[in-house]
Amino acid sequence: MDLQQAQKIINAYGKVLELTAPMQSYGVPESLLPNNKKEIKSAIKLHLQLLKPEDRKAREAMLIGYMSLAAFVPDEDAKASSLGATLNSGIKSLNQTDRQYVEKHLQVPRKIEEETRLLSEELQSLLPKNSGLSSRQ
Repeated sequence: MDLQQAQKIINAYGKVLELTAPMQSYGVPESLLPNNKKEIKSAIKLHLQLLKPEDRKAREAMLIGYMSLAAFVPDEDAKASSLGATLNSGIKSLNQTDRQYVEKHLQVPRKIEEETRLLSEELQSLLPKNSGLSSRQ
């Protein structure tokens, strides 16, 4: 991947992040990503390698974007989590199917948290030790 391709991927991903920000705590369908996670990660990594130390704002934006990939989950998980959140907030008596959606709703944030931790570890290996930046979101 060259820098121009990486920039195109990052720009498209940034637009998706803006549109999906309210959905991120419940999980965002992966199908909304402009590229697969691996390609987006590669684009961000390439961009990070080429940034100058004084490009702190751009570096922070790349780190946040990288960590935000954790919020993108398989479409069926995002749908179940969203439905589970709706059911959990409004219905007292749930049937077995509804309970499964509520359980999925509770599982997806845990999966997002675990993937966030893994992405953080990946970033720590990429960042210079003296960058003064963390990979927290």
